[in-house]
Amino acid sequence: MADTSPKTALAALTAVLVLSGCASDFITETPVSLTAGPDPLVPGQATAPKSSPAEILAAAKALLPAPGETLAYTLCEADRETGLCDEDPASLKAFGVGGLLLPLVMEVRGLEFKEVATDDDGNATFETDFDVTVNLIPPLCPDADGQFVLSEAAVLTMDFDAFYCNWAVIGNVVNQFDFSIDTLDVETRSFTGSYALQFNGTGNAAGTGYFRAFPAPAEVEDEPDALAAR
Repeated sequence: MADTSPKTALAALTAVLVLSGCASDFITETPVSLTAGPDPLVPGQATAPKSSPAEILAAAKALLPAPGETLAYTLCEADRETGLCDEDPASLKAFGVGGLLLPLVMEVRGLEFKEVATDDDGNATFETDFDVTVNLIPPLCPDADGQFVLSEAAVLTMDFDAFYCNWAVIGNVVNQFDFSIDTLDVETRSFTGSYALQFNGTGNAAGTGYFRAFPAPAEVEDEPDALAAR
């Protein structure tokens, strides 16, 4: 059962006020490093030489599915030094409060890329369906419009337009999710970096941290038939 004491609610509210503003303001910007090998996130393993902007953008596009297809990724809170998933917590989190000082915990467990296209500047654009819950209840949200952006300092970000969600009928919020990618493995399609999550409206929450993303395991359809065929 959630702790709804005034002290806990006040602490959560204070955290939201401190983190209010643009979510991307809290992203740690680090030049991206392309890596190769079966597990490039092992400490001390050699990485590829400094990559050109074209190579970085090409690697970013390789994270996306082919036009007309979708591709799902699992997201986990990760260790900043190793890039490996922490055992607990397994998801990205934001904390805050709603009406009547109700403590809120938003969890983002994954995302699915879809509707991939290319804009007039040649940048990859996409729509993204986030696997998200607030206090274990999935909100109703449209897909978020996103794109990869590479700065002059070789900082690669995955930027999303703000998007609306309705939670449990009574909650109406606007979300802002931002990701900065600092390690990208072109062979396994895994990538790591910093994240900032935020929503504001009838409830308010914010959270930052370090993440790892990797392709979600494919779902097995008609499992009983598949087992019978073995």
